Amino acid sequence: MLVFEINNNWVKVLWGKNVLQETLVSGVAVAPIASDSQEEIHKAVTSIADAKTLKKYKPLILCISRSQVTLRSLKFPSKDEKELDNIVKLHIAQQVPYSREDIVYSYTILEKFSSGYSKVLLGIMHKDNLRKQLAVFERMNLYPESVQLGSFGLIKFLHKAETAKDNKLGLAACLDIDSDFSDFLIFEEDKLLFSKSIPMGYSQIKQADNLPKFIGEIKKALVVFQTEENRNSPSQIYFSGIDPRVSGFDLAITRDLQLSTETIDPFDAASSLKNVKDLKSTLEKVSISSILGVAQTFASTKLNFVLPEAKMKKNVREMTKNLIMTGSIIVYLLVFTLAVFMTKIYSKEAYLDKIKEKIISYENKNEKSVIALDKMRLVNNFTRQKDSFLYYYLELTKIVPRNIMVDRLIFGREKEFSLIGSGVDMGSIFKFVKTLGEAHLFGKVELRYTRKKVIDKREFNEFEIICHTNEKG
Repeated sequence: MLVFEINNNWVKVLWGKNVLQETLVSGVAVAPIASDSQEEIHKAVTSIADAKTLKKYKPLILCISRSQVTLRSLKFPSKDEKELDNIVKLHIAQQVPYSREDIVYSYTILEKFSSGYSKVLLGIMHKDNLRKQLAVFERMNLYPESVQLGSFGLIKFLHKAETAKDNKLGLAACLDIDSDFSDFLIFEEDKLLFSKSIPMGYSQIKQADNLPKFIGEIKKALVVFQTEENRNSPSQIYFSGIDPRVSGFDLAITRDLQLSTETIDPFDAASSLKNVKDLKSTLEKVSISSILGVAQTFASTKLNFVLPEAKMKKNVREMTKNLIMTGSIIVYLLVFTLAVFMTKIYSKEAYLDKIKEKIISYENKNEKSVIALDKMRLVNNFTRQKDSFLYYYLELTKIVPRNIMVDRLIFGREKEFSLIGSGVDMGSIFKFVKTLGEAHLFGKVELRYTRKKVIDKREFNEFEIICHTNEKG
């Protein structure tokens, strides 16, 4: 495997192989970047190793640092995964100050409640940031298999380290200290319950003047967690990344927050790190916890950020590879087929000419019948019951539920039905759209818009649904 993480100041890479459930790390390297421009990132990556060397390790995974992703924990009134997908798409643009076209997102379902609600963890990233990183690898003819959030790798890293010591993790907090930022998260088993990116890293907290401010950020994060989750804060906090014991930061946490602390050694998560050269100097500069955890769970599908154009390019590459592999076989089969049929083509052409003569003679003899048949078909098109507005009006009255009010029906010239009305909540509107799609009256059913409205202190949701009657299968 080959795992890269690119943040604002460093490029990190870890390579090796997975044998059964063990990660055998062959090497770890980091390189500083002067700016986050594509050219500077490319220069840093190539300073670590050339493309030929990197191609020896597969798959390539891109680890996204927590500081580059906006995370939101949200509740929605549905347990159906298809409905949740539609609801997330409607709410996505409300969570960040970017347009829908400028972001890439992914989400994972954390919990489903008996009340009919579901809790999801939504991750949002600006497309330009992701495009810039992917373009660096594309220049080297390298293509990541997945793009994962480093916080989940961090959770895997902690579990791996504690399992090696026969310890079990329940509700716990973790502070991963990097060079210029820190990832504070609270998790339970493999569920990420809370996460906050703190724009202060080891280079700041090692200065005594900054320590109170940093501890204050952690206090605020714990208060927000207690408020949002309505549960007690964890009593244990794990440290990873740059060793906080060097600056005495762990003692300050114990004193000010009354939390028991434990510093996780990367060697506990992967014993093969002992064979990596110059690792000690690397661990004094940056944190490798996230990329080490991602390397151990590279098949994870949690918050996998995929650009549509990158997915398309991947499909094209795979298609091209298949064409190259099978191209010679196809050419051989074509040549062989042509050789077989060339011997019979002259006799077939003569036979075809005779058939054409027969067809022309039959057409001349039956010209009046063909004209009459065309007229019958034309009349039939105007008498089909299912092209009538009243037919759809009748069928719709059978399936409209009580909690949906349809105010207007518009039958368009392009054979589109427009249903304008209102519903009690978004869940009932999505169920109505699903009912219309399953009624076999229409082809494609689309929810064009919804908006909340309040009249006489009564809150409801207006909607417009488009049904295409000319796309029935």
